[in-house]
Amino acid sequence: MDVRHAGERIGEVKVLVVDDERPTRFLMEKELPRAGFVVTCSESGEEALEQLRAREFDVILLDLKMPGIGGMEALRRVRDSGTSAEVVVLTGHPDVDSAIAAMKLGAFDYLTKPFKLS
Repeated sequence: MDVRHAGERIGEVKVLVVDDERPTRFLMEKELPRAGFVVTCSESGEEALEQLRAREFDVILLDLKMPGIGGMEALRRVRDSGTSAEVVVLTGHPDVDSAIAAMKLGAFDYLTKPFKLS
């Protein structure tokens, strides 16, 4: 069964943005569609996992520092879910240990905030 959200076309890259900071989610909702991406936002790890149960994504942009289920635990659960989505970890507090841990858990990349979308 092909389930798509309004305005979504076959072949578009579906991105799930997971960040507890509203300005970051707002920026992604505004800018990524200009590059042709279909964007869904979640403000917590828990909400992101619910989104993943409901639909498939191609890319997940995942903040590390969030209340509740943090980014590292969310990454672990995303990988355990069996999704084929590539996970890019975002953090405003980079350190080598968290970068190594994220990559070992299957993150595709590890980016520091602020970052450029171009």
